[in-house]
Amino acid sequence: MAPVEATLPVTLVFSPAPRELRTCSLVLPVGSTLGDALAASGWLVASPELASLPVGIWGKVQPLQTVLHAGDRIEFYRPLRCDPKVARRERYAQKKLKASSAAGVSEAGSASAGAAVAAGSAGG
Repeated sequence: MAPVEATLPVTLVFSPAPRELRTCSLVLPVGSTLGDALAASGWLVASPELASLPVGIWGKVQPLQTVLHAGDRIEFYRPLRCDPKVARRERYAQKKLKASSAAGVSEAGSASAGAAVAAGSAGG
């Protein structure tokens, strides 16, 4: 029976834009580092701008010498375009504005219908 060489499955992910995700699954030898995975993926050659971005595992920035474990998710972290708290407040304000304008339209519609009924009953 031939010896089984131990391997390490990992996934690389990068989101170049909101709601867009690129993934690459790799199988590396046990003992591989974060830098080894980046080199094996070929992403740094295809997209040199990725080299300037922070990289990490499962949401935590790590040095390239970090030894990988089976199932690690390697991620590139692009800068945020705006503060998430500010964006959430703006979305809430827009949602609230839409809800109040929709309520205003339905109230205006029922008010005019009520006026027509009152006018019809007064004339008849």
